[in-house]
Amino acid sequence: MNETQFKKKVEQFLKDEGIWYVKYWAGIAKDGNNYTKSGIPDVIACVHGHFFGIELKVHPNKPTKLQEYNIRKIEESDGIAMVLYPEDFETFKNLCRKIVPTVKTESKRFPIDIQKPSNKERK
Repeated sequence: MNETQFKKKVEQFLKDEGIWYVKYWAGIAKDGNNYTKSGIPDVIACVHGHFFGIELKVHPNKPTKLQEYNIRKIEESDGIAMVLYPEDFETFKNLCRKIVPTVKTESKRFPIDIQKPSNKERK
């Protein structure tokens, strides 16, 4: 199985489970500038209110130093980040299915009451 096939398998699972996700693709524009940030995990997902960064790999491929750095930064921010190989896919699926949804608050947007700044405060 190659990474593209594995990515499709993971995406189909997330879709079937009703989990929000986005595929992330980094690249360089024709002018030579990055139009997205490099090293971001392949799949960003929200599993029952929990942030997931999932870097997909097949052997013998390994994450780059930048990918490892971003995985650490996500974990330091209390997100869940991982390098996922095909042989760990069943464990990943079980993890997603066992995550308990976060507690809903009155405000669906913010867990605390946040006042928007007035136009004067923004200047």
